[in-house]
Amino acid sequence: MDNEINVLDTPVCQGKPTLGDKLLSVWRKFKRGFSNSLREKNYCYLSFAIPVIIIYITFIVMGMWPFGNKAILTLDMDGQYIYFFEQLRDVYTGKESLFYTFERCLGGEFLGYFTYYLASPISFLVVLFPETMITEAVMSMMILKSGLAGLTFSIYLGRTRQKNTVGFTMFSVMYALCSYATMYQFNVMWMDALIWLPLITLGIESLVKDGRFLLFVISLAMAICSNYYIGYMLCIYVALYFFFFIASKPYDELNGMNESYHRLKSLVRIGVASVIALMIAMAIILSAYYSLQLGKTSYQDNAFDPDLRFDILHLMAKMFVGSFDTVRLEGTPNVYAGTLMLIMLPVFYMSKRIKSREKALYTALALIFIISFSLNTIDLVWHGFQTPVWFNYRYSFMFSFILLCMAYRGYEEIDEVSTGFLGKTGALLILLVVIIQKTVVLTRYEYIDGAWTALSVKPGIGMAWLTILLVLAYLAVFLVKKHTDLKRTATIFLSIIVFVEAFANSAINWAGELKDGGCATRDNYRDYAVKLETAVNEVYSKDSSFFRMEHLFYRKQNDNMLGNVNGMSEFTSTFNASTVNFMKKLGFFTSDPTIKYVSGNPVADALLGVKYVIGTSEEDTNGNLPGLSSVYSGYSSVTTESGFVIYENPYVLPIAYRVEKNINKLFDEHQFYGGDKSPFATLNHIMSSMLGRDTYAFETCHYTTSKGSLSGIDYDDNGGISFRRGSGSDSSYFYFTVQAAHDGNIYMYLPSPYTTAATLKVNGKSIFTNMFQGETKRIIDLGSYKKGEVVRVELSFSHYRLYLWDTKDYFVQINEAVLKEATDTLKAGGLQIEEYSDTSFTGTLNAIRDGAVFTSIPYDSNWRVYVDGERVETYEMIDAMLGFDVSAGEHQIELVYVHTPFIAGVIISLVGIGLLVAWSILDAKWRKKRVIAIATESELDSLDTEATKEELHDSAHTQNNDDLSEENNDIPS
Repeated sequence: MDNEINVLDTPVCQGKPTLGDKLLSVWRKFKRGFSNSLREKNYCYLSFAIPVIIIYITFIVMGMWPFGNKAILTLDMDGQYIYFFEQLRDVYTGKESLFYTFERCLGGEFLGYFTYYLASPISFLVVLFPETMITEAVMSMMILKSGLAGLTFSIYLGRTRQKNTVGFTMFSVMYALCSYATMYQFNVMWMDALIWLPLITLGIESLVKDGRFLLFVISLAMAICSNYYIGYMLCIYVALYFFFFIASKPYDELNGMNESYHRLKSLVRIGVASVIALMIAMAIILSAYYSLQLGKTSYQDNAFDPDLRFDILHLMAKMFVGSFDTVRLEGTPNVYAGTLMLIMLPVFYMSKRIKSREKALYTALALIFIISFSLNTIDLVWHGFQTPVWFNYRYSFMFSFILLCMAYRGYEEIDEVSTGFLGKTGALLILLVVIIQKTVVLTRYEYIDGAWTALSVKPGIGMAWLTILLVLAYLAVFLVKKHTDLKRTATIFLSIIVFVEAFANSAINWAGELKDGGCATRDNYRDYAVKLETAVNEVYSKDSSFFRMEHLFYRKQNDNMLGNVNGMSEFTSTFNASTVNFMKKLGFFTSDPTIKYVSGNPVADALLGVKYVIGTSEEDTNGNLPGLSSVYSGYSSVTTESGFVIYENPYVLPIAYRVEKNINKLFDEHQFYGGDKSPFATLNHIMSSMLGRDTYAFETCHYTTSKGSLSGIDYDDNGGISFRRGSGSDSSYFYFTVQAAHDGNIYMYLPSPYTTAATLKVNGKSIFTNMFQGETKRIIDLGSYKKGEVVRVELSFSHYRLYLWDTKDYFVQINEAVLKEATDTLKAGGLQIEEYSDTSFTGTLNAIRDGAVFTSIPYDSNWRVYVDGERVETYEMIDAMLGFDVSAGEHQIELVYVHTPFIAGVIISLVGIGLLVAWSILDAKWRKKRVIAIATESELDSLDTEATKEELHDSAHTQNNDDLSEENNDIPS
């Protein structure tokens, strides 16, 4: 055979080879080697490509664009993430700052968004697609991450198991398309963890067996950098898997380095490696920690009671194909990873070639996850001590990974078990799925009569039949494989069944998810984007100064990031709690973590720098229609060529202006009836504190209360009023009669500690049917009226009572003369901006006397303020905003945002990278010395062997001579 290969590699011509012959020989060797490599790694390519193809076909079936008009805009992808990717694209193209943005409520750091939602290296795909194809860019990220998860799982199997390219491919597809991966796929920031988990696991095993740490450090660091939240969970997994692995293998299998105290040294090594990984990720970790301290860690009250979350049958139900329930709070763990896995798990336990210790420890590891799912306290620890808001059990993919590893070990030993055993396993699975279908009750949601409704349902009968069909198909394939010569054909059919099942489960999950949370169309998103951008650009084309702006037509609360608007609305999990509370006190709609600008008023607009409000048409926004779409009638307006109405606020104040120095003391010591229960009183007092004198831009309208059909109205000692429903009626009503004191809008705020639903009517017209719920918990603009005009405001309800705080100022109007005088005074001490960006402002400010400067920027310790070139101390003003002191006179002011935690994190990250490089160099030197030492020892052993041979030879020779001498001595002389 060798002769045949040499003939092939040798040029045909005789004599000295020419240059062409040599090049041809090199080419042939390269081609043969490359072909062999391709065959060797084929499973890796397939493990990547098949999940990509299956997910893409799933999207085609779902009607995603361009094969339909749907987009991947469901649940939080629609409400949050897509807008953050819009902003990220602007960051990557240099239009926006990575560190700060005014496109969230009043302004805030953007790095917190980046660290949680956008830090994956794959997010860079947004730059490679046209701006109008952002939804397709994100869909491509989902598809790519599915393929990469399959690839890394196949790499793990290829490095740790005996070669079986078909088995590697099948199980990699099962991992990449497990239920967690398909149900939570639109939470695209979590999907990187599925990619890194197999590499982290492989890194742990390499570190323990051979002391090689590089893969572990890099994969763990990258996992944390990609998403620190799931990265935290992976750190828990690292601890669990390390102790599992060192206990599951015999000492000689683990100790590839042949060192003493190997387990202890491995513990030290993984500890050091983990610390270095954390150091490398510290730029992300510190930035994220700073962002979380602003509000995320404090807005929830978490119950740590060790309550059981579900029974074992509910968990087992989620292990079967098509077992979708809901992504909402009632959802159970997503642990399905293939019917083949369920068939192979009993094989794992029955195999005699798999050691009992390995079985026991794998079982213990799986039980840890089951207990974690079941007990509320442990589940909270996994989730960073925060109760998930939807999308429960965000670490369940690790459980699927462990089960797949166990199942693959069973698959390796499939020849060891009989056909009868496989048949019994199949029968047991069929019986189990029938029991589950008959007894388990799941929660699902449907949109019924305009509202999401929870339904208690049994797992679908289709799920049971599909499972039964799959079990029978798998058993048939194994029967053919065991008892015929058609093994290759059976293996091909086995793979096809796995891939078809993966597609079926993906399609079922996506269909259920879109039904559970709804799905926006691509046209809905793109048409709105064009509409908003057109309106905004018409404003920017006429005014290039810094200002805030809002609009009265909404798609979602994060629209401002789509239209590049410095605005007030925001919806994100990484919110600023003090900003939310501040906006709530000012009467805006807030609901952790949401803020929405609806029915704004000129006092708040002036103080916070809202210069423009955009409406869709004058008919909808001129103040004649009360409710969501009205704007203050005193604003000037211009109708654009595109049909938008741009309202300009004449009272707007700059982003920074001089106020009284003791503003915080004045604000904290305010004594007025209603307190924080009245936003009108709060706004009046803020303005009074700024000016150092009583200023009432809001004036209370005269109104009377009529009990209508109520049985009574009771006033209590706590400052509340109970409006009691009439006896013998299903609903009752009462009404206020309000008289306009001026021409202009009438604003209403009815504070209640309860969410009793009521219907609001204004002059007989129904405005809200859900008053005191949702977006109605705010200041309500009742429309514009003439002086002396009377308005009837009616509330009807069916509860036994409706309770309101008695603030004495339910209805107010603007005193324009007072507002103008107050804002003119504050404008005189305003910052005249010369240059600005997302992270800096430079300008002059003239203070008539010593005082403070109020900025409508949320307080953030990363803002640095320089007055005449000297840095001054900043502080939190009126519980939320950035402020600093200033002396009398004209000053040059500079505000600069410097993200100190990020800078500190970068320094630590660089140190961590340096330590990793140094450790790698030292390890390489140590390994080189070890190789030399082993080689030297081997050589010495060889020399010793040769010396021994010579010694034995000499000894034998001497012995022969002695014998000969003795013989000679025996010869007679």
